[in-house]
Amino acid sequence: MNDRDKTQTRTLHGKWDLLEHLVRGGIHADEDLAQDAAEAEKLQRKQEYEAFNRKLSELKFGKYAFFLNYGYVQNDNPSFAKFTPRESEFDVNSRRLVYEVIGDCPLDDLDVVDVSCGRGSVCMALHGRFHPNSYLGIDLSSEAVAFCREHHQIPNFQFEEGDAESLPLASESRDVVINIESSHNYPRIGAFFNECFRVLRPGGWLLYTDLLAPKAFARHTRLLQTIGFTKTRDADITSNVLSSCDETAERRMVAYKDPEERSYMADFLAAPGSETYRAMEQGLLCYRLFTFRKITQTSSPTNS
Repeated sequence: MNDRDKTQTRTLHGKWDLLEHLVRGGIHADEDLAQDAAEAEKLQRKQEYEAFNRKLSELKFGKYAFFLNYGYVQNDNPSFAKFTPRESEFDVNSRRLVYEVIGDCPLDDLDVVDVSCGRGSVCMALHGRFHPNSYLGIDLSSEAVAFCREHHQIPNFQFEEGDAESLPLASESRDVVINIESSHNYPRIGAFFNECFRVLRPGGWLLYTDLLAPKAFARHTRLLQTIGFTKTRDADITSNVLSSCDETAERRMVAYKDPEERSYMADFLAAPGSETYRAMEQGLLCYRLFTFRKITQTSSPTNS
């Protein structure tokens, strides 16, 4: 086994460890890690996602792997999305999820930062439908940032390597923060929420969604409200996400032939029958969508 294979194996095992943390209640559901431990865990996650992005880029269709979220299928739950993607569009369910997260937030002429932008799914969903004054995608993975810079060359759209817990942005410099299916990777979630509050202008929006255990979401909501955010939307969209997994996971799986890779990707994509899928079915994990606003100018972030 060569060094790259070893790295990939560590990545696969790391994903299973992450799932176990999520089912227990989210990474460090009661308190954030100390700084040294947080940095060590962050480095591990960075290495895992660097390896994952390299692996995707090596695949025949890797250059088309923009959307990595689980997706969204409309059902009886109320929808706030302003746009409905065409059925012919690539990764239509994943686009639907992005539009649902944005909801009725007015992005036109605003400055938007997409934290943990991955391979550019939000960028692709915004382009042509919304007209922000600026868009900045930030990701811890240099591989992901390089991919985005190569494949998403759009005026006023930029990408930068950066840490969600220490955003490379001036205070009160953005109107909207978008964070999709990523916060479970942050060892110091309080630091991330503080950073969101810091970089947002008064009246700014935090558009936030993730897959976590219920008690982790309860903690996150308390943290955000303590920092000074006001919650304006809270929706459990687990059923919408499970329906999307039913429709799309197996189609995505055809690119993975190696048994270990297939096992890993089945869970990464929440394919029916996978550990992640079953955890959502059983209520051990839920997928929630939130909108928070920075209403006042006087509130101050708390220390993590």
